[in-house]
Amino acid sequence: MVTERKYPTRDSGPMYNFPMPTETLRAELAEAQAKIDAALDLHWPTDHAVQGTLPDGSYGYIEPACTTCGDADAHGVPYPCDTAKALGVTD
Repeated sequence: MVTERKYPTRDSGPMYNFPMPTETLRAELAEAQAKIDAALDLHWPTDHAVQGTLPDGSYGYIEPACTTCGDADAHGVPYPCDTAKALGVTD
């Protein structure tokens, strides 16, 4: 959980007088990375083709498709899905 912090303002003096909460930042970074990893564990490519709407608007088989997004029986979503892309997956 991210806790509220009070950062210095322009009127509070030089930045070097502000103690950096490195352990807090490391803990928050580790928590954020764990959440990203958990989301990526849900959004990964199938190992088989599924039916869905192709990028050109036609209907057909998509391979690979996201294992979480859409419905594998009729509405597959091409992988990488928007969630995977937002988390840094490029292909």
